Amino acid sequence: MIESIKCIKNLGPFDQVEDLELGKVTLVYGENGRGKTMLSEVFRSLATGTPELVEGRKRLGTDAKPVVVLETTDKEVVRWTREDWLPDGELPKVSVFNDGFVDANVYSGLDVSSEQRQGLHSVVVGEEGRIKAEAYKAAGIEVDRVREKLKPISNKITAKIGTGLPVDEFVALTPCDEIDALIAENQAMLDGAKRASVVGQRRLPNELPVPKIPVDAINERLRLVVDDVVAEASKSAKEHFSKMWTGAQSWVHTGWVNRDDKGLCPFCKQDLSTSPVVGIFKHYFSDAYKDAKHEVSRMLEECEDSLSDASCAAFERRGEENARLIDEWVADGVSIPRPTVINLVDVSAELKTLGQGLVQALRAKANAPLDPVEVDGATKEALQRWPARVRLIQDENERILEIIRRAKALQEIVADANWDQLQDEARRLKFVKVRRDNEVARLCDDYRKLQEKQREAEAARKERLQELKSYNNGVFAQFGQSINAYLARFSAGFSIDNLKDTAAGGTPTCEFLVTITGRDVPVKSSMPPAHQASFRNTLSAGDRTSLALAFFFSSLDLMMDRHESIVVIDDP
Repeated sequence: MIESIKCIKNLGPFDQVEDLELGKVTLVYGENGRGKTMLSEVFRSLATGTPELVEGRKRLGTDAKPVVVLETTDKEVVRWTREDWLPDGELPKVSVFNDGFVDANVYSGLDVSSEQRQGLHSVVVGEEGRIKAEAYKAAGIEVDRVREKLKPISNKITAKIGTGLPVDEFVALTPCDEIDALIAENQAMLDGAKRASVVGQRRLPNELPVPKIPVDAINERLRLVVDDVVAEASKSAKEHFSKMWTGAQSWVHTGWVNRDDKGLCPFCKQDLSTSPVVGIFKHYFSDAYKDAKHEVSRMLEECEDSLSDASCAAFERRGEENARLIDEWVADGVSIPRPTVINLVDVSAELKTLGQGLVQALRAKANAPLDPVEVDGATKEALQRWPARVRLIQDENERILEIIRRAKALQEIVADANWDQLQDEARRLKFVKVRRDNEVARLCDDYRKLQEKQREAEAARKERLQELKSYNNGVFAQFGQSINAYLARFSAGFSIDNLKDTAAGGTPTCEFLVTITGRDVPVKSSMPPAHQASFRNTLSAGDRTSLALAFFFSSLDLMMDRHESIVVIDDP
């Protein structure tokens, strides 16, 4: 507490005043211009730490500096000297209501400015609110300090990577040991996407045909012989046919199978039952003969079809076409499981050898179905090699099927590929590769450590903000009730409503409505049209003073240590 004013010199109307004793309640009265308001401004300067309030009251007509010396109940001296209050330690707590308070925090003349609503915000939240606001501000300063430390590291990283990726995203990339393989795979997909239409329509290779050559069945059929009766008949028939013209055997066979029920010859109508060769023909043209001839004819037809020159040429063309198609798919990025081991020319030549030898042997067998027939030496060797050749063709077909599977997989990827996404991924992979650089990795480690500090600082700032908001929400509601209680005690004909905390332009401020006869009048910084109800045309001078005093008293009620404070009220 302040016990006395030891000295006021060169200030306002005072040349020099000494030893003014102050009690627990002190009334200062006098005519206008005697220094009452000046004295309240001295205390407001002490309360707000505003040296201009003293400097501006310097006594006119002198160059001497103002001097103010106050003494507390603890006999400590508080001195205004030259430009500020001394000591620098804790000064007495003072609250002052005067024109300066009203002008700074409530209204000026007939209007309420944004600066006054900002000042009023400080009055409402009080010292505790200001402490919380300072804590929030300090947390923000810490966030800014960490950000400043991040900047030079961020600039160094940017110098390494360019501007294609935000530094935060680059630092968050995970280094990868297989990055080169991933880049190559992505490039293959990009190349495939460029040729999407071509790849999507490109033909696939086809399996090689495997000619069906029943080697064992053919060998068995060529070696087939019959029983002795049929063999003797066969011998006699051949002797008989040898005396006839070429092709007679076929003519006789036709006549035999077409004889009528009476046994008459279909050509000459003679009775064949008495002919000496009828018995021979009966055995020679038996069911065994017919079955043998039919089976040989079937085998001959199959060999002529599957081993013809045209079939062998088609086999070779299929292989050549597959080789060309596979080369095209390899160029598109399809890997082949293994190189081919088949020689198409050799296999085709062997098929031709088999075809010629087997057809020749089967034709001979067809002419003499009941006689054994041997294939020539070249055909026999080709038949022995044929199972191995089949295995080669089957192995090649397995290789072709795997290539087809991989080609179809590429077609599906290309069909689903998004060009923009692939390009974005290509850029990302290039950054991942740069991320592995030792110097860059060290910079990223330093950056991430500061990032963690930044997150902690931002979390602390957020926590301080929540504390400040929670406090403000409660104090604004309480403050509004207190103001209206004082307005009622002053018998004011109005009240306030919707007193709230805002942050217009990022600066804490407050808003409220004046309620008169049940109608809300906004209190705004802007000048309203003259015909609209506003602060300036709905409140009298006395109403405005009552409102300012209600704000002041409410701030005292909410003051944490008001019992230790000095209250100065100037001409309310």
